[in-house]
Amino acid sequence: MPNTAEDTIRYLMRLLECPVCLEPMSSPIEQCPNGHFLCHECRALTETCPTCGRRLKGYRNRLAEEFSMYLLAVQCPFSLFGCTKTVFPKDLKVHQEGCCFRPYECKICKSQLPLANIQHHFSTVHPLRILTLPVLLDVELDSNGRGHSVGCAIIAAHGRLFWFWRHLTEFSLFVGVQNCDGAPPPTPTATDTAAAATTNNEEAPTFMYRVKISDTNGHRELCFTGPVHPDGPRQSELVEQGKCFGVSRRFLLNLLDSGVVQIKLNVYAARQTDNA
Repeated sequence: MPNTAEDTIRYLMRLLECPVCLEPMSSPIEQCPNGHFLCHECRALTETCPTCGRRLKGYRNRLAEEFSMYLLAVQCPFSLFGCTKTVFPKDLKVHQEGCCFRPYECKICKSQLPLANIQHHFSTVHPLRILTLPVLLDVELDSNGRGHSVGCAIIAAHGRLFWFWRHLTEFSLFVGVQNCDGAPPPTPTATDTAAAATTNNEEAPTFMYRVKISDTNGHRELCFTGPVHPDGPRQSELVEQGKCFGVSRRFLLNLLDSGVVQIKLNVYAARQTDNA
């Protein structure tokens, strides 16, 4: 039997280790008629106890579930990438979503790397893709409206990083801006600090983006303003759901001037005034 508190914890952790996958179990934990445990992931793969062979009947062990949820901390799954945190299973999902060592995909080159390394990745691998505001660029089309997609870039503004992308399809042009989870939080200004003193639940600034498409002479233009999107959704999702800026090629042809349509884009905090 264990002699110290640490020995007791290690003993309990061994008891709550799934005999099949050898991972710490979390709720729901099923036991066979003989009292052997099995995690819910492995339970879905078998109808008999892997320890004694008895048929499983859907019995759960509430005491084991309470131990696993509130008493036994587990190591972050991203420990191989450098995270040293241990958390209770009940808090694991929240920790994983915000862990700065979680794998992160660069939208430009599709590389998978720890989130903590994303800014270094941008500055060393994609320095020419880092833009400042306002973003000014040209979309080149021929007289038939044919062109090509340029892809992703990074906007450095307001002490943060944003993804900026445009996608030119056979029929439409789409433009969107998304938060970059690898960006540092904005540095509070004096106004922010004063506001924080008057409220306990001030949220981080909400950012908006404004797109203006025009001919090269500025005689005809189309403007769009919308919220900066979260990092998670894919471009295709935002396009399909109509949550980003979109314009048809037919409209672009009406703006066509020497084969070029101009795009001007700005990003600003919702409480600020945009001057795009």
